[in-house]
Amino acid sequence: MKEYVFSILAVATVGALVLILSPEGEGGGIKKHISLAVGLAAILVIISPLTKAMESLANLNFEGITSNTGDADEYESIFYDALNKAEISNLKSGIKAALRDKFDIDESECSVEITLRDNKIRRVLIRLYGSAVWCDSGAIEKYLYELLGCEIVTAIN
Repeated sequence: MKEYVFSILAVATVGALVLILSPEGEGGGIKKHISLAVGLAAILVIISPLTKAMESLANLNFEGITSNTGDADEYESIFYDALNKAEISNLKSGIKAALRDKFDIDESECSVEITLRDNKIRRVLIRLYGSAVWCDSGAIEKYLYELLGCEIVTAIN
């Protein structure tokens, strides 16, 4: 690290001395060109550690990381199972909210069961309780079928 800082200071010092000793001239003269060259030299010295970092990255060995994919598959499976459960829970809440808004059915007077096959909704079972049993089950089935496009079954308990 000391060598790196020393090289930056050396380039800056030499560049400053050359700029001080260069003649002015009309329109900045040769000083413009010298300051450009000094700036480029300073940039090259500053980014020189990047070449070493790139060489180190090129020589990395990823075999130990990629060869053990069994754990990754297990974690991926756990993640997608949890994601599906969360989606189903949100879908059930959404269906209850839709029934509340459209048919004035209290969420405590119905339950929703969802059947999945191949990660697709295949069937939705709506169980009605209390005063919700007097709602038009055919209208409920038609409404939810238009929303979800799957088999909808209503049951009165």
